[in-house]
Amino acid sequence: MERETITVEELLQRYAVGERDFRKIHLIFDEYERYESGEVKVDESGNREGCLRGTNLSRVDFRCSNLRAIRMYSQGLILCHANLSKLDLSVFWFTGSNLSGANLSGADIFRATFIRANLSGAKLDRVIATEATFTSANLTSASFIKATLTNAHFGEVDLTTVNFRNARNAYFPEAILKDTIMPDGSLQSS
Repeated sequence: MERETITVEELLQRYAVGERDFRKIHLIFDEYERYESGEVKVDESGNREGCLRGTNLSRVDFRCSNLRAIRMYSQGLILCHANLSKLDLSVFWFTGSNLSGANLSGADIFRATFIRANLSGAKLDRVIATEATFTSANLTSASFIKATLTNAHFGEVDLTTVNFRNARNAYFPEAILKDTIMPDGSLQSS
């Protein structure tokens, strides 16, 4: 599959003028990753800075793309109603991100972090969410139909009207269940 290689700067420029179709891209960093001296930007903890924090990329279509360049920079992104289906998003840090209404169906979110993320109304059907963390995330009305949730952590999360029909290895002892569709199809409220 041929992918168009674009930089983060080019993505943001094209988005600013109204483009939303970024299917089949290979995203790379350029000057966003380095100071003028060539040093990698780091925060006070020694971690790379999240240069995309708070960036609005709502309604983008990233199907068939390679977004690995932003794996560590995805905190606080606004991806409302974005199409992220079937992407490799393993080990992405979506902490504090807004993915409300996003389509992540079939995505690999192995060890992805969604702490305090907004996933309300998101489609996560058939995701591979092994060891993913959803602590304190907003999952209201999300869908996890046929998802693989082995060792996924749903601590301190409200699962009101979430659909887990036919999900595998679903376990959420600390979650609030209200009108939640369980893997066996039963309706559960705590």
